[in-house]
Amino acid sequence: MFYGILDTLTGDLRYISAGHVPPVVLPVDGGDPEMLPAEGFAIGWMEDLDAQEESTALNTGDRLFIFSDGVPEAMNENLEEFGDARMLELVANTRGMKIDQACTKIKETIDGWCHVNGPKDDVTILVVELIDPVDSANGA
Repeated sequence: MFYGILDTLTGDLRYISAGHVPPVVLPVDGGDPEMLPAEGFAIGWMEDLDAQEESTALNTGDRLFIFSDGVPEAMNENLEEFGDARMLELVANTRGMKIDQACTKIKETIDGWCHVNGPKDDVTILVVELIDPVDSANGA
């Protein structure tokens, strides 16, 4: 499970991860994508388990990618996982695309990696881009 609260005015993101794939930030400034800290056990594995709250600050134009484990754990015909390194490279290659195009590229890449059999797990992708509230109000 991943649970986060993004303050769209300040860019502050507070979140917890309970056994979830770490979210990835793609900075607008051209920097490399970064996996955010995401420690924790899956919900229901242990009683009375406290989740560690993490936080980060996003800048206007940064993108936050949240994936299900079906993305990095997708296997090809040789049972090789797609993995974190390929996932980060794929995210970097979506820079400059519209969000729907970025999601489509990621999904098509995972489907291609898995070839004929397709992914064995769900592939869920959520992408959020922090925009300037002033630009949004003006229709930009």
